[in-house]
Amino acid sequence: MDEFDREIRSAFHRRQLPGAPTALVRSLDDLPRRQVRPTGAFRLVLGLAATLVILLVAVVVLGGGSSTPPVSSPQPSLPAVVNPSVAPSTEPIPSPTIASVPPSPSPTLAPPIGTPTPAISAGPAGMIDASQGWAVGDQRLLVTADGGSTWRDVTPPAPTEGGSAANLLGVQFLDPDHGWVAFAEPFKLDTDPGFGRVDVWRTTDGGQTWARSELPRAKINTAGDTLGPFSFDFIDPAHGFAFISGNYTRRLSDSDLYWTADGGATWSADHPTGPGSLGVEGSSISFASADDGVVAGSPVGSGIFVTHDGGKTWQAATLSAPAGFSGDLRVFSQPVFSDARTGLVAVHFQGDTQSATRIYRTIDGGSSWTFLAAVPGSGVLFVTIIDPRHWIATDGAVVEHTTDGGSSWSHGVSQPTYGGQQTGLQGVQFIDLDRGWAQWTDPQGNSHLIATIDGGSTWHDLEP
Repeated sequence: MDEFDREIRSAFHRRQLPGAPTALVRSLDDLPRRQVRPTGAFRLVLGLAATLVILLVAVVVLGGGSSTPPVSSPQPSLPAVVNPSVAPSTEPIPSPTIASVPPSPSPTLAPPIGTPTPAISAGPAGMIDASQGWAVGDQRLLVTADGGSTWRDVTPPAPTEGGSAANLLGVQFLDPDHGWVAFAEPFKLDTDPGFGRVDVWRTTDGGQTWARSELPRAKINTAGDTLGPFSFDFIDPAHGFAFISGNYTRRLSDSDLYWTADGGATWSADHPTGPGSLGVEGSSISFASADDGVVAGSPVGSGIFVTHDGGKTWQAATLSAPAGFSGDLRVFSQPVFSDARTGLVAVHFQGDTQSATRIYRTIDGGSSWTFLAAVPGSGVLFVTIIDPRHWIATDGAVVEHTTDGGSSWSHGVSQPTYGGQQTGLQGVQFIDLDRGWAQWTDPQGNSHLIATIDGGSTWHDLEP
């Protein structure tokens, strides 16, 4: 190639704009080598032609190249209201509705996921399976996929007000992908829009994106500064309940209950669990189906109430206390249903001078509970029902195991230690007979999350 050809090609490549047709570039590169040096006039004509080609390419590229306008990503909208697959009662119940405040665009990307700084105070927490789980640390939602060795922050983008962040009320993950988080919106005065408002954020991809909905205003728990304990109970990714306990309301005993049939995109109007101070209060709910469920932990009657119409009406369930404990305090664990009719619950009876823990079973969807087995010891407060035959119980010091539905028990460990110090366990949960999580509180009042892989004999820090 002679010097003039090299200058033309070099000029063209230097001026090539993004998006220039590659075929044109290849065509110029494939020009045959010149054997005869052109005359001065011919060189002038060839130079003008090359310049014209460059200008034409620039006009095409800078003019847009394509006549198709850019397409913005559509904003997903909340799905239409879906009625429950099982009608809660023969009397029509209003379909779930979103409050009048427009929801935030959804899904919403969570903040960049990274390794979080260990929380000063951790808990509550939940095990999804042997490796997957979640924990709340310093009002942040953290998840793990390796049994707690590493964590990532997936906190929903809940708002703040005057520097105050929304208060995280409750969390449930049905599986590693489907999760729900409830926030009490921040407020300064009881006249602020956020006073008593509860937002529910939902994810279907393990916390990478979130979508928000708003619970309709509660009828009983309406005061933002005295909201009772909040919990979820999802039966499957679509059907679930939200529950605000009535144990902490102002001189009222009712609890507030909502249901959803579309994964939390919309929620029913509030259904209090009874008429005013004569209603049903409790510390937890558990539903075996869209119709059948219980509220446990009431100080009234047997301490457990049942519904067979999705929470519209409630009746006292039957559960008899052991001899000598009929009028004493009863502390209920979370009832666990293995199917639509069968379930188990642990009840701790605390008297003035004695205490006992018993396991009860229902085979009629929660209407009646019969004594099944006694738990060894007198101070057992935490019982994990892994399945109908495998349970683990502890009073915070002694850990007991059964593999035959309570017929026999094995002594696992006495007075577990952590960091060389004896540790009182709290919030104990096991995924099987070996692996479990618990919390303990240091002298400064900070809560820590610890784990065991040997049935409670030894524990190690998780540092979410």
